[in-house]
Amino acid sequence: ASRNFGVMIDTSQAVPIRMTDLERTLLDGLKAPELCGGESMVMRAWRNAVPRLDHDRMMRHLKRMDSPVMLARVGFLFDRLSIHDSFIEQYRGKLPRGSSMRLVPARPFNSSYDASWNLSINLDEATLGELVEN
Repeated sequence: ASRNFGVMIDTSQAVPIRMTDLERTLLDGLKAPELCGGESMVMRAWRNAVPRLDHDRMMRHLKRMDSPVMLARVGFLFDRLSIHDSFIEQYRGKLPRGSSMRLVPARPFNSSYDASWNLSINLDEATLGELVEN
C-alpha cells in the first residue's frame, strides 16, 4: 500500500514542500514519537487536536495503514480523550495480543495492560496525563 496518503504539497518562497495533514501527523507520532518531539509532545498534540480532528479522514488513514497495533493505539487514546467513533469501536476487544501491541513502539513491553485494546501501556502515567491536562 502506498504511504503517500494524507500528504499535501504547499509552497514556501516558491519551493514545493510536502507535508502531512493533521490526522496523518498524529498517526505518525504514534508510530515514531522519537521523530515527533517525544512521547509527551505527541500526547499534547493529540489533546490539542481534538477540536479540529476530522474523524472520517482519521479512519480512512487507519484503514490504509491496515495495522492492528495502530487501531489499538488510537482506540486507547480515544478512550482517554472521551472520543467515540463507531469505526474504532468495532475493534474493541477483538484485536490480537502480542509483544508488538505496545502503545510506544520503541519502549519495552510493560505488564500494565489495557484489555479493551490488548495493548501494553508502556508509558508512565505522568506522560499519559498530557492527554488531559491543560
